[in-house]
Amino acid sequence: MKSRAYIPAVVCLSLCLLTVVLSWLLNAYDVEVVRPTDGEVVRVRSLISGEGIRWMLTHTVSNFARFPLTGIGTVVLMAAGLLTDSGMAGAVAHRLRQRNGGQTSSASSHKETRGLRAALGVLLTAVVVVALLSVGPGAILRGVDGSLWRSPLTAGLYYIVALVVSLMAAVYGLLTGRYRTAHDAVSGMAHLSAYIACYLITLFFLSALIGCVGHALS
Repeated sequence: MKSRAYIPAVVCLSLCLLTVVLSWLLNAYDVEVVRPTDGEVVRVRSLISGEGIRWMLTHTVSNFARFPLTGIGTVVLMAAGLLTDSGMAGAVAHRLRQRNGGQTSSASSHKETRGLRAALGVLLTAVVVVALLSVGPGAILRGVDGSLWRSPLTAGLYYIVALVVSLMAAVYGLLTGRYRTAHDAVSGMAHLSAYIACYLITLFFLSALIGCVGHALS
């Protein structure tokens, strides 16, 4: 399963290499294309040239660092890792499958119930806090114009969700005995480390592909 996770990375790498070769061939034959951003006719720039190689050496890493999905995906995957490693995801799925009215009959199920209730309390508290910070013209989560559109709330919504999910999972793990120290919780965030690596590698080649195409048509 993990080996299949690298398939998107391989595809993006192949397309990136194909783009580099095609840019050289199209430039050699003086091919012109219509730039989709503004409709201007431009000659394809070769990436296999002095200027093209310099561009790749100086922009590939910076393009990856600025790629929007790099930070968003990493934060979400860390929260998902904590959610699954703490056992909370499994507990929620188990409760949804129960057909006996949610009765508890073991110490472990009592711990799960207590942990899920505490996690729900964290969620409700977070909702109230975010709502309070978003109400009124002087609310710190509103934009400079007082609206929620293009505000710190909308810009950081993915981070807020990931943070709340992480707190819920950490509290659940502590109350069920899965986590005993902060080190345990931090280790839980790396539970999906193999998939985080696959994701980052894929994004690296994807950002390189997008950058190469953009440079060749600039």
